[in-house]
Amino acid sequence: MAKISDHDDVSEIVEIDFEVGHSSIIRSEATTIHNPPRTHDWKVYLRAVDINGDLTCLIQRCVFYLHPEYPNNKRELKSTPFAIQETGYAGFHLPIDIYFKTKKEPKKFRIEYDLDLHKNIDGHPYRQKESYVRKYRCTFYNPDSEFRQKILAAGGVS
Repeated sequence: MAKISDHDDVSEIVEIDFEVGHSSIIRSEATTIHNPPRTHDWKVYLRAVDINGDLTCLIQRCVFYLHPEYPNNKRELKSTPFAIQETGYAGFHLPIDIYFKTKKEPKKFRIEYDLDLHKNIDGHPYRQKESYVRKYRCTFYNPDSEFRQKILAAGGVS
């Protein structure tokens, strides 16, 4: 009989939820050294949904792929906080690769995030807005015991 999926012989499933979000604020003055001028300060982050989760035991590195206009647009972070702070003038698609401390697949998990910079809202030019905090679930099938402990320590559940 042919296998329907690679996970037919699953004896254990362990999952962890990640939260990705960002905040942005309109600058009091746009930057003058960039063309076009940058009108917003923003910060994007990745964290465990479980506030007690320790991502340092689970994640080897986290790579944020900024828009090609940014110098050093591939930002690699090897420790928490997994966050990038920048200035900008428009939103863009921002892929994030999470590399796990394991030898077994999946070694990497990709998150496709949309960084949306808000506009001047209702005449409040300096209003801060927390935008689209989203949750992403990563599932591991039959992780080895060492990696299983890392997932659980980071806030995962079995």
